[in-house]
Amino acid sequence: AARAHEGCLAQSCLILNAAKVGAYALAPHGGWVYAFTVLGVAGSCGNTVLRSLLSSCASEKQQGLLSGGTSAVTTAAQMLGAVVGSQVLAAALRRGAPSGVPMLLSALAFGLAAACIARASAVAAAVAE
Repeated sequence: AARAHEGCLAQSCLILNAAKVGAYALAPHGGWVYAFTVLGVAGSCGNTVLRSLLSSCASEKQQGLLSGGTSAVTTAAQMLGAVVGSQVLAAALRRGAPSGVPMLLSALAFGLAAACIARASAVAAAVAE
């Protein structure tokens, strides 16, 4: 039951982050970004909840491996995300697309992550029955 609540909380955080980043893309001017950041601050709990879900799936002996692995994947994702995001922004600007395109793609990624957690939660519930 606790894992189900963590899954719902993780989904909520991811959806909130998707809305926040989508709002960044549609902000009429820079001041709105600060307002969206304040409104979306609760979405920042997502990483902690996701790490908790992962930790509950590993044995006590595997916790160090899990921690190192998640740190490595997080670092790689941040580096890759910066490179891909800047390339998408550059391509969008070259083609005359709105500068918010990378943010909309990021919002889509958050939405897909929330959908993956929903699917995993549904499968876990079916297996538990």
